[in-house]
Amino acid sequence: MKYLVLGGGSMGINIALELLNQNHKVDIITDTFNSTSFKYATGYKKTHIQILNKKKPLYEFTKLNVIWLLLFILNIVSYNHYKFKFIRKSLEILKKYHITPRECNNTFKLKGQYVLEKLISVLKNHKNATIIYKKIKKADISQYSKDYDNVFVCFGNYSNKHFYCEHIAGYKITIDSDIKPACLEIENNMFVSRTHDNNLVVSGGYYVGDSSHQFNFNKINKQIQTLFLWDKYKCKKILKIEKDIRSTSVDMFPFYTQKNNIIYIRGGSFIGATIAPYVCQNIIYKLNNKPYDYDFSVDRLNKKTIFLLVMFIFIILFIYFIMF
Repeated sequence: MKYLVLGGGSMGINIALELLNQNHKVDIITDTFNSTSFKYATGYKKTHIQILNKKKPLYEFTKLNVIWLLLFILNIVSYNHYKFKFIRKSLEILKKYHITPRECNNTFKLKGQYVLEKLISVLKNHKNATIIYKKIKKADISQYSKDYDNVFVCFGNYSNKHFYCEHIAGYKITIDSDIKPACLEIENNMFVSRTHDNNLVVSGGYYVGDSSHQFNFNKINKQIQTLFLWDKYKCKKILKIEKDIRSTSVDMFPFYTQKNNIIYIRGGSFIGATIAPYVCQNIIYKLNNKPYDYDFSVDRLNKKTIFLLVMFIFIILFIYFIMF
């Protein structure tokens, strides 16, 4: 069987590798491997970031989808329950490619660029993989589907908007400082680490709403300088501020939808790049009718939504009968 993967981000690369592991022939079409996940370090610390807390720095909300937000809040407990399991499973898969994280004080850190470069090297040297560098037009997807058994569309935040997804922007701020952390740290609800050229990097914040919004450099500059981390690391000046967009599902885990032989993968969310190996393995297992650990199809979200809706109605009726 022959498959096509559209997109060169973390999901696209890992889907291609999993298909190759199943002894299939795979074509990958992308104009670049320089995706959002390529730019950022991935890692985790065994603590919970407070998501969508408006009192935290660099949090801003406009044009908020109330239904999405309600489902999002109701799913936070499930997210905290599963995320560390998914991360551990992904690290086990990465070990097969001789990729191991740098561990320090109960944290791990992997440079996104390093991980993807290693995985891309595997693709380039695999006899059943062909990489085609070209701009992908969404209008061509249906034509591609006629030439392949399955087409996997892995556009990330460039995918068409879905009911279960919201585009959330985050910031990467590079700072000139005298002190850098030895390990991945969490300060002011944001990740703090160092770059290969020995600068300080602060990653985090959320902008929910209009993804085309242009950030205000001066405003962010002033906000960062009021934080505890500015003094702790003896920061001198901000060198660069970058904004990238994440397609975020209501339960913060990726999911796929299928239309005929076209599979769309969406909702990478906050840890999509970190758990991509495990997510993609389960997606391929489910599509090939093999035993899988977790359902990363849209069916998962449909079932959760129905359950939460039933529970909500039950609670409303219960309160009504108590009061009246």
